[in-house]
Amino acid sequence: MHSAATSGLRPILSILIVAVVYFVSLWRIIKSNRGNKVIECGSIALMISLLMVVLIRFPSLPAWLMPTLGVLLLLLCLLTIFFLVAKGIQAIRRRKSSAETDTDHTVYGLDYEPRNTKEKWLLRMVYWGTSMLVAFIWWEYVKAR
Repeated sequence: MHSAATSGLRPILSILIVAVVYFVSLWRIIKSNRGNKVIECGSIALMISLLMVVLIRFPSLPAWLMPTLGVLLLLLCLLTIFFLVAKGIQAIRRRKSSAETDTDHTVYGLDYEPRNTKEKWLLRMVYWGTSMLVAFIWWEYVKAR
């Protein structure tokens, strides 16, 4: 009986640990990139998706909670896409206008490079972690079918 409780608790704890690591790293990325709406909305959307993955494991939640989080996630994803398209349009307009000199406003453009090693590793962690999260969600979907 003890092993059944432990085996049921282990996946929940592992997901919680991954979620906490994500929340901390994404929060630090948001704090270090103030004003970049793509990173802010995208990071919050990833946090909400991780929260939903964790909450799926708890069957005793109210019925309204998951659809509400799903709508919030959809709106954040659409907002992220909107800001990303706006950034792309701004980058194209800047590229077309040759009168403007290259200033610091290109920091958050499409050719963004990390400022230091710490930021480089944080971005790598988020990139690979997001890839792993998508693979995990896809795997759970495939297993459910």
